[in-house]
Amino acid sequence: DGNTGFTAAPHLYCFQEVATEDANEFVTLLAQAHPGITYVRATYTTSGTENGSGGAIALFYRADTFDEIPADHTDIPTGAGRNTDRWHLALDDWPATIWVYGSHLRASNNPTSAAERFAGAIAIRNDADALPAGANVVYLGDYNVYSNAEDAYQEMVSGGPGRAVDP
Repeated sequence: DGNTGFTAAPHLYCFQEVATEDANEFVTLLAQAHPGITYVRATYTTSGTENGSGGAIALFYRADTFDEIPADHTDIPTGAGRNTDRWHLALDDWPATIWVYGSHLRASNNPTSAAERFAGAIAIRNDADALPAGANVVYLGDYNVYSNAEDAYQEMVSGGPGRAVDP
């Protein structure tokens, strides 16, 4: 029909289970996937349990779109020896910021794992709900929920300033 539209390289990439020794390799892979676009690795932190069980969360953002505010980075313990990372990114040439949460909650479809995911979701929401009024929040990652009736899912979409919207 002649309407080909356009494409754009993603502005954010969030990867789970990234081991420390592999974190820098993603910059090379992203440069190969998107020639001419520079991606920057946001603050990357890992604990012994995260690195020992597959790795931590790594966020990469386009240098032509965002700048990180590193002082606002934090790790939120969310169970299973994992942390959710929270980053604060400023949009270049725009008076706005976004808060990005990268998570990898406990897997397995059993009551113990579901309870741990729920506790992790509570920790994430407590942090997000405490952000400044009107904060723009993006939730990324692998929440490992098995249905939208699960407590962790319900916690993420429940009312409050940090409410997640799942279209």
